[in-house]
Amino acid sequence: LASMGPNLFDKFSYEQMRGYLRWKLIRANSKYLPHALRASVEASRTGVYPTVDRDALPKSPRWKRCYYTTVQALKESTSKLYVDHYFKQETLEVVADMLTMVRQAFAEELAGLEWMDDGTKGRAEEKLGMMGFEVGYPDGWPGLSGRDKMTMRSDAFFDNHLKIQVMKAQLERQQLTEPVNTHDWIHPAINTNA
Repeated sequence: LASMGPNLFDKFSYEQMRGYLRWKLIRANSKYLPHALRASVEASRTGVYPTVDRDALPKSPRWKRCYYTTVQALKESTSKLYVDHYFKQETLEVVADMLTMVRQAFAEELAGLEWMDDGTKGRAEEKLGMMGFEVGYPDGWPGLSGRDKMTMRSDAFFDNHLKIQVMKAQLERQQLTEPVNTHDWIHPAINTNA
């Protein structure tokens, strides 16, 4: 909308804006629609956007698309399942010990820096002391309470997707009025991002 310039509401009617926003919503969520509807969305792009022969593009196997879609939509739930089944507590302890040694080595290196004045060094040591480590998975599993109240249907993929998006929007709206959670995990624990 911002690309359409200032005074947007003077240029377009309410109906035009509503139609445009509906189209953006459908286009953004077309991958969750049944194949026939997805094909009609793609066909409507012809003449508007450069055409791409989508049949010529390599496709991931269906199971892989389903896996990534599920992890993206239900990252906390899938991560908790993964952690409960595969993640060993000993692994967490070994990595936490390793990170503690890295912190100690950094503190020793910091203490020996001759070029840094005492005030700056003190602030650096204070920052180092505040630095937290997040290893493996979060201490608590945020966002699960809303999902366990949702009813999912195996024959309504798009409806399920919309329910999850509404729940995420409600959670994000609620977070706007809360202090920033510095321990919030952005990536699912099931993904490796190191």
